[in-house]
Amino acid sequence: MSEDSTTIAREAKSIHQSLKELLKTKEPYDKEVEFQRKNLRKRHLNLLLLHPYASETKDVETHLWMQTSYAFIASYKNRISIIDRAIQTNARQSEQHQGKQQQNQKQNAHGPVEYRKLLQRFRQFLAEEEKFWIQLVLRMYRSFNLKEAEPALASFGLITEPNGAANGAEANGSHNIFPQEPSSALTPSTEAEKESRLSVMNKAFICLGDIARYRELYNESGGRPRAGHEAGAPARRGKIRRKGNSGIENVAMARNYDRAQQRYEQARLLLPDDGNASHQLAIVASYIPDKLGSLTHYYRALCVKHPFEPAAENMATHMTKTLQIWNRSRQERERMMASTPVSIVNQVDIFKNRVVVLHALWRNPIDKEVKEQERRVYEEFHRLVGGRDLPTDTICNVIVLSQGALWKHRMIRDTSSATSRHEAPRAPQANLLLEWRLFGHLLDMHIVLLEVGKHELKELPSMDNVDNDPAQRITATFRRILPPLRIASKWLRSNLVYVMQDPEFKAYQQKEKAKGAKIPQKGEGKISGHSHHTVRFWNRYTQFMTALANAFPGERLLPLSDSLEEDIDMRGFLPLKKAVGESFSLSDSRTSGRVPNEEQLMRISDLLADAHTMVGIDISPITYDAGAFKLKESVLEPRSSRHRSTGPNPPPVQEQIIMEAIRDSQPDDPLKDEDARTEGTSRTDDDIVNEAFKFVGLEPFDDGEEEEDEIVWNPKATSPTVSPRLQATPIVPTKSLSGSLGHPSALASPVHPPLSPKQAMKTPIGSPRASAVPALTAQDLLMNVMNAGRRPSATLVSAVDSPRIQPQLLFGSELAPLTHSIWSASHDEQPLKFGSRRSFSQLLWGAAGAERIFGKPASTYSVSFSFIGV
Repeated sequence: MSEDSTTIAREAKSIHQSLKELLKTKEPYDKEVEFQRKNLRKRHLNLLLLHPYASETKDVETHLWMQTSYAFIASYKNRISIIDRAIQTNARQSEQHQGKQQQNQKQNAHGPVEYRKLLQRFRQFLAEEEKFWIQLVLRMYRSFNLKEAEPALASFGLITEPNGAANGAEANGSHNIFPQEPSSALTPSTEAEKESRLSVMNKAFICLGDIARYRELYNESGGRPRAGHEAGAPARRGKIRRKGNSGIENVAMARNYDRAQQRYEQARLLLPDDGNASHQLAIVASYIPDKLGSLTHYYRALCVKHPFEPAAENMATHMTKTLQIWNRSRQERERMMASTPVSIVNQVDIFKNRVVVLHALWRNPIDKEVKEQERRVYEEFHRLVGGRDLPTDTICNVIVLSQGALWKHRMIRDTSSATSRHEAPRAPQANLLLEWRLFGHLLDMHIVLLEVGKHELKELPSMDNVDNDPAQRITATFRRILPPLRIASKWLRSNLVYVMQDPEFKAYQQKEKAKGAKIPQKGEGKISGHSHHTVRFWNRYTQFMTALANAFPGERLLPLSDSLEEDIDMRGFLPLKKAVGESFSLSDSRTSGRVPNEEQLMRISDLLADAHTMVGIDISPITYDAGAFKLKESVLEPRSSRHRSTGPNPPPVQEQIIMEAIRDSQPDDPLKDEDARTEGTSRTDDDIVNEAFKFVGLEPFDDGEEEEDEIVWNPKATSPTVSPRLQATPIVPTKSLSGSLGHPSALASPVHPPLSPKQAMKTPIGSPRASAVPALTAQDLLMNVMNAGRRPSATLVSAVDSPRIQPQLLFGSELAPLTHSIWSASHDEQPLKFGSRRSFSQLLWGAAGAERIFGKPASTYSVSFSFIGV
């Protein structure tokens, strides 16, 4: 160490200034310029390798790349672009002025020969730079004993043995640039020193990736497009033409960025908390082009401990361009979808672009358009995942995007002027509503995996038929969704506190406040009765986990012993809060020698372990009892009647007809199961009911605490509008009133339209789910008492089969006149009496027939009823 770090840093700064001036007037390959470049590079290497922990060494690896490599790459690119434009301009002018072609070539100095010479010089420069950076990587590995870089160096083919034996000799001329290697390694003594050396190695990997990317981008051989372009005709047409269709010659060969992508991937794996490598991967994905993959990498570049800040602006530009292309291609897309059948490739491509468009629309939300895209994304994702049309990587990207978008919205606020050009400023209230949209979309994507997974677990072969090997029971579709299911499970486990804060109810409060209505409150640790989407998610989760536990008993599974592929890939992703693969080393997971079936059993075991872990958390809304996961009824807070004054009125008959027609137009989905196990039934301990119990020889009913009524139908639900498939309740049997104690009876209300036999088997849109096993209610007993000794009459099927509605109709409603007895029929209901001559079909009226029968619209008719035969 002949010179101190301060002197070296001062000399490097002086040389850099003179080199900048030379580049302004001379070519990048000029001898004087090259001499100064090597002189500057030698100073930077002395600081990096001989004074690694000095204050002057900070960011020296960045200066080494920007001042001695990228500055020259940018100079070559700029000169090549200028000559290329001049050649293209001359070609257009020569077509227009054939007679002046020779004169134009003489006047313009730029031509194809100069272009080829400069391009050749540039490619030679890139090859030399690649050799230099490879030597730097190997020197860093030896000097600082960085064992963590061994897997990456082995994948590059730079070392062949664990001790780091290098392949190949040093690059020509590089031995006199690097300082003499010390006799002993400068092994970092602290964790901070090691992290700093790994950061330098990470940036060197990224530089190698950039060089590989430029070498491919400026390669015109093999029928590739012109240098610097991704599309167009082949740059070079051979003198000997190929036989066959001449149109094939005009199709350029796609570029191959696998080498660059590999180096970026290794850089990200080496330092997963840094976002620079993910940003470069986003750029490579945009070349392919893979819009969904590019957006995923942009989010990965931001959702890390050390985010790459330029990724925010580049991501905004990417989404804006994708949205513009999407809008321009609307007619072409509609024609494609109108043709039947649409190929799976086109369906997948449209879906991937639609996801990016949805993320772009969230930046400047237009309510109607956003809701439509949210609905379409859910439906297409459900269909493609269930049909095994999406690969695992794409499914994982969709899940990661939903998690990353929510995390970025909550944790990062774009304040730069550049980003504001792409995104309109939002008020705090709008941010809260947008947060619910993002959270609701995340729940939708998770629900798709849960529903498809439960469907795949329905009909599994018995253990005897698979030689007692549980891995053979795993279907092909289930194998594809297991990795994204684990990512979703890790997010849920890591963000349980946030989920239990009920973002859906906060958005509902904000909407009620905007209307000027009284803001409802919610108990701490509770899920509001207004949070339909959140409750639906927990129902799906408990149903899936119960089915999974029953299909794969724990004693037949393998415990998670090391990192799986998704654990390695998701390291550093902050929304998961280090819940994946942090306890296992990277090298151990790559040398474990597992077979795929063992990995699948480990994934299933880990999913069940996450569920049991959440059961043990105090704030968890789920419990495990008698071999089943269940949603705790104690955490469900019903919508109380005190909020009814601020709620919407019941929908008119015509609206219910339309809503049910939309729902019935959807095919019956076996994935939709009733959620009755978590829905409570409101009961009362009125004296009349107690007397009814005594009359039939039962003990009086007392539930200990009276629950308040709730609004059954809310057309202005606060959750995002989704497809009717989301809103529709599953098919459940109509509750039978017949039993051993009496005869069947029914009630009919004028506020409901006629129901077909298929509709009669379903609950109304938005109503609470009825129990699959009907409970014995007070109304059942009272009707049995009052019908005792009477001949049974024809049964009318009620349009409302939810047990939570019945007490309201039984003991009176605020909609019914107070002067009428609750047991007698009103004047308008006289045709419903047993002695009426009207037929059964006439009793089930329609929206248009209600006014004809009763003389006024059904939506204004008072709610009352009479028992048939009383």
